[in-house]
Amino acid sequence: MIPARWLGVGITSPALRHPGAIGSTLDELSNARAILGFGVGGVASLGPFALTVDRPIAVIRDAVRLARAVIRRERFEGYEPPVHAAPARDVPIFIRGRGEQMNRLASREADGVFLSGFDLAALDVPIEWARSVRDIDVALFASARFNADAPDDPTSLCGEPGAVAAGMHRLVDRHQPSTIGLALVDGGGALSMMERAIAAVHEFRS
Repeated sequence: MIPARWLGVGITSPALRHPGAIGSTLDELSNARAILGFGVGGVASLGPFALTVDRPIAVIRDAVRLARAVIRRERFEGYEPPVHAAPARDVPIFIRGRGEQMNRLASREADGVFLSGFDLAALDVPIEWARSVRDIDVALFASARFNADAPDDPTSLCGEPGAVAAGMHRLVDRHQPSTIGLALVDGGGALSMMERAIAAVHEFRS
């Protein structure tokens, strides 16, 4: 189970930032209270830099291994811990991926997975991938749509905050994730979405 004191700030792509630098910087800035997340990145994040990733599984695998070595102050291929390196720590590393192989990689190499954007009625499949090798943490993020005219979307919990909270309870009861959150996808005003999301989470926890 993910301790409440940990801060998860989503994912970053090792194609955009060196995984060793990400690991050491995030660890130092958070005083070992952050979760490090890696994902390949899509067109929206890589496209502006004219970047592509030909071997995404290998890229994420190597990023996890290198970042972990830096954080733990261990040798790795092409990396030797400098004398001024921060003290060794143990920071959880998560992977975010949509496909089977990426989630199976997380089960082999990572401490957890971020699952989002899946059909909520078919979550058993990606969760099985993520727990196929080791029973790692599953951080489940359901999309939330609060607008009354929101389109039908199998990846989203829809309705007023109370209905969204009830949907969160159903997901937790069925899948037993380590943690659950909401991804705001309405496309409306940010403040309004956040207020409704906070209301939904408050009702979920009460």
